[in-house]
Amino acid sequence: MVKRKKAKAETTSRQRLDSSTTPLSLGGFDLGALLAPVTPEEFHGRIFEIDALHVARPRCPGYYAPLEDLSSPQRLFKLMEDGIVPLYRINMFRCIDGRTKETPPPPSSIEEVKRLFNEGWSIQWLQPQHEHDALSTLVATLESQFGCLVGVNAYLTPGGAQGLAPHWDDVDVFVLQLGGSKAWTLHRHMTSSPLAPEQQTLPRYSSGDLDPELYFPRGIIHHAPNKDSSSPSVHLTISTFQRQTLYDLVQKTFEEAMSELWEEDETLRRALPWKALTLQAPQKEMSAAVAKQLRRLADAVEAESATEGPGAVAAALGELGMEFVRHRMPPQVREDEVRLVGLRDVVFVDASAVALQPILEDVDEDAARMLHCASNARKNHMMNHPPETTAQGHEEAEEEAMEADEVLPDPGQILSGTVANALRYLCNSEPKTLQELLKEAEIPEGSWQEVCQVLTQLAAMGLAKVKETPEAKASQPCKAKKRRIKQ
Repeated sequence: MVKRKKAKAETTSRQRLDSSTTPLSLGGFDLGALLAPVTPEEFHGRIFEIDALHVARPRCPGYYAPLEDLSSPQRLFKLMEDGIVPLYRINMFRCIDGRTKETPPPPSSIEEVKRLFNEGWSIQWLQPQHEHDALSTLVATLESQFGCLVGVNAYLTPGGAQGLAPHWDDVDVFVLQLGGSKAWTLHRHMTSSPLAPEQQTLPRYSSGDLDPELYFPRGIIHHAPNKDSSSPSVHLTISTFQRQTLYDLVQKTFEEAMSELWEEDETLRRALPWKALTLQAPQKEMSAAVAKQLRRLADAVEAESATEGPGAVAAALGELGMEFVRHRMPPQVREDEVRLVGLRDVVFVDASAVALQPILEDVDEDAARMLHCASNARKNHMMNHPPETTAQGHEEAEEEAMEADEVLPDPGQILSGTVANALRYLCNSEPKTLQELLKEAEIPEGSWQEVCQVLTQLAAMGLAKVKETPEAKASQPCKAKKRRIKQ
């Protein structure tokens, strides 16, 4: 379960659901398993960003079996003692009066972490998916389903204690209670409710003898004390959709559009009027100049929406998409899934694991650079690591840090415009045989073999799944059995 490294409910009353579905396993460890009996489609349509959801699950032995290594403080302490989880990925805090958060000096040893925990301080373990195979699989799956980064933190709270004061987050949160219990209280958004704060409390649910799963949107004020003084609590928060709003897209679109206009329009490169930054600034004149450029930008975006051609919005989405692919969790590849892709196969490409960057200087106007997440380092997911410095190896650590800074991002693979267009078409089409899709997309037959080669590469890296049709199986030549030669 845990990969060892070398040593150097909430919910409103309308949204409470009971579930006793099949235990989670690596094969079905995804959003559907977390939400059951609510389907991902139902969740997306009527709950996501709108309401909280509480899935109350009766004790089901083995349901969280893949996450058993995360279910108790003792397991974390053992991982730290074995050198698997470093101290810099541990934060500690406590809430002393239900309102005030306190933080101690950063602990310098595992013994100090244990002492503080026994004294009532809670532990935040950052990004446990780095070590935990099942959790990293869940994160990779959720990133494919949501199309954005997913982070995880584990919270360990001593019996009868509270770690955090009431607060809100800038992410959508899923809570998985793995051990002990928590009493969750949620408050509606201050901006979306006309009620006074004391009237905004939603129904409170204590996890009790249930395995609860809880979802609440960004901006929901929440807190969760451990009211059971006899037992510690362990829960995971799975967070997503951080800084992935229309505001972020508009901001990026503005950057892309203005950088292009900067090169085309000399007016934008001229100096501001004299005294523009003083109390004597010609504000009306400057406002009119800015309004003119904003209208120009808006006209360009509107034209792009009418033609669906490449423009500032497409460029912004492309840039944000490449950033996502460069930082998302890489997949875990199973050797038994690797096979050659044929024209009669049905191929499912993970569109969230691949990005196509236009190559503007290429003669082939549709040529693209293909980036993917397969080479991403799992240990770097959602985490910046400080350089390791010790009294004995300070110079060596500095050299390693300098070498790490010199590592360049994966330059990607150059695809011809024909292959890039085939890949785009495949990612946006209903499942059909590859040959049918290539014909629909009007891809020249001379490029079909190259498309098959690229898809075989993606399948080998775990970025595409191949379903063999009965026709494909029937078309394969029979393999002759090997005969033993008598000596």
